[in-house]
Amino acid sequence: MFDLDNLYKWFDENRDSIIADHLNECVLLKGNSVVGYYLNTETALLAAKENGLNMGEFLIQDCVTEDDEMVFTFRVPPSDSHIDFMIQDDKIHA
Repeated sequence: MFDLDNLYKWFDENRDSIIADHLNECVLLKGNSVVGYYLNTETALLAAKENGLNMGEFLIQDCVTEDDEMVFTFRVPPSDSHIDFMIQDDKIHA
């Protein structure tokens, strides 16, 4: 499992280049690289699932300046490290 604290640190150190031209979008990160940019968290989470990523090995981050950032951390035990949800009426349901 990749260390999410280090992944966030990498994002923060490279924030300016990562968010350039993508303000107010969401970025999906894995292994110190950008997987893609998405309009919102829900589509980024769908992309994580489509890319076969497991909880704990990716980070979805808002493309905002450090001054505009709010941080929320969700930790999932390794035994539950799969993404299981459905989409109904364009909304994600766990």
